Amino acid sequence: MFHSKDWRILHNNGQMLAAIMKPTNSSVAVGLLIFAVLTDGILPCPTSCLCTTNSNGTDVDCSSKQLKSIPRNFPNDTMNITMSFNPIFLVRKGSFQNMTVLSRLRMMLCDIRLIMPGAFINLPLLRRIVFSLNRMTRVLRGVFIELPALESLYVYNFTTLLYSKA
Repeated sequence: MFHSKDWRILHNNGQMLAAIMKPTNSSVAVGLLIFAVLTDGILPCPTSCLCTTNSNGTDVDCSSKQLKSIPRNFPNDTMNITMSFNPIFLVRKGSFQNMTVLSRLRMMLCDIRLIMPGAFINLPLLRRIVFSLNRMTRVLRGVFIELPALESLYVYNFTTLLYSKA
């Protein structure tokens, strides 16, 4: 249970910027979450990745990091993601969701064998996807739907790529 005496409120011209809690075992994480929500904070860069921010947003490079799964905590202003040369064999449902400014996704030579339907949810600005040189043998129905801005999908050099209704 949290008590008001445990909180310090930061104001700027009458607008609350953050509520900071005196550190306890679990309160540090709660305090950071509240700070991020109140200030429209940007999520930190995923561990092992390199994030570069410019005036348009953030580019995230997770290439050649031996990642076995897709990180979940991309900055919410991420425009470009490069995750090539990682041993990721499955793109799960929701792996890339609600990244409303994501424009380009590159995952070449990742040993991808399957992309689950629903992997790409609420990506209104995603224009280019590169999944070339992976090990997919089929594309399941519903994988690349509801991508209104999609202009190019690169999937060359798959092993006998077949479209599947399953």
